[in-house]
Amino acid sequence: EISISSATVTEGADTLRRLDTFVSEGSGGLTRPRNLIFGPDGNLYVGSVDTSEILRYDGQTGAFIDTFVAGGGALQEPGGLQFSPLNGHLYVADVATNQIHRFDGQTGAHIDSPVSGLARPLGITFDGSGSLLIANRDTDEVLLYDGSSVSSFVTTGSGGLDEPRNAVFGPDGMLYVSSEHTQQVLRYDGTTGVFVDVFATTNLGFNSPNWIEFGTDGILYASS
Repeated sequence: EISISSATVTEGADTLRRLDTFVSEGSGGLTRPRNLIFGPDGNLYVGSVDTSEILRYDGQTGAFIDTFVAGGGALQEPGGLQFSPLNGHLYVADVATNQIHRFDGQTGAHIDSPVSGLARPLGITFDGSGSLLIANRDTDEVLLYDGSSVSSFVTTGSGGLDEPRNAVFGPDGMLYVSSEHTQQVLRYDGTTGVFVDVFATTNLGFNSPNWIEFGTDGILYASS
């Protein structure tokens, strides 16, 4: 299931309060949801790992709409997913095949797999120019795909990076990367990929931190 939470921040203490279940357990066949994103149509798209699908839900109610990307095709194990700001297509990291797949943003039809030969790719994000950044977990780096070639944006182990799970741009234009094995969120120059500093040490326990995201309140949230 997918729940809605509300953050209440006070001086010296942060609390997180669960409000409701947004997508009910197993809705539309959802099993082991790994990532989710709101699409250009305002609806919620969720990767269902065990069924190798991308499911679509109403962005206001959480009600199941349809299976946007069906199982049994190119996609085997969905990781990060993002809609391209340039062409509106859906890009999905495939953890099982070590590829990035591209699906038609309107129909969900598979277009191609423009990036292959990765090493357990997980979180993906687009920069301001429309290039795709890939958290390549097993090489401890963040790769950049500019539409024609792949290069290393955050080099292997930079700043102590160890098992990156996700990378997001912050309000300051910097790139924030979750370093799972060191239980840190590391910050890099958003233009050059050069290490800046350790932004946060989470100490949330095993498999920490996994996914990170900035809220509309400017606060960085991390899941463990």
